[in-house]
Amino acid sequence: MVPPNTHLEVNIKTPIDPSVLYSTEEYERLYLVLQPSLTFEQFLKFVLKTYEEGNPDSHWSPYHQRCCPCHFDYDYITKVETLSEDLEYVFKKLGIPADHHTAMKRKMKNEDSSNLYLQYYQNISTSLRGEIYKYLKPDMDLFGYELSENFLN
Repeated sequence: MVPPNTHLEVNIKTPIDPSVLYSTEEYERLYLVLQPSLTFEQFLKFVLKTYEEGNPDSHWSPYHQRCCPCHFDYDYITKVETLSEDLEYVFKKLGIPADHHTAMKRKMKNEDSSNLYLQYYQNISTSLRGEIYKYLKPDMDLFGYELSENFLN
């Protein structure tokens, strides 16, 4: 999908090859020349495709496959949504004084943030939402997350 001769515009000697790992500087030059844009729907489809091909990126691969929560006896599991409270609890249990000046502050209450996150999916088809749900369901079950009733409708 990269136009021919793009490599010349970004000072790369050979045509762009997706299997090649370029330097950060080369990727930055490519980005400036190509000005790529990706919709949220395209991103979701890409996530599903990489997962189906057995090659999901570690940034969005199912967490239960990476951290093995069923194989290790973790003492604490924290969540991003409640990180300040979770860390305060862990610090108290460990006898470590919590520095409230450096603790993360939540910008929104959980109810507000979950509604905000759902807004990203308002223009996503029901079938794609269902596929994403199947992909994320094991992690959601494992860590106690629930979807609003209208997510799959």
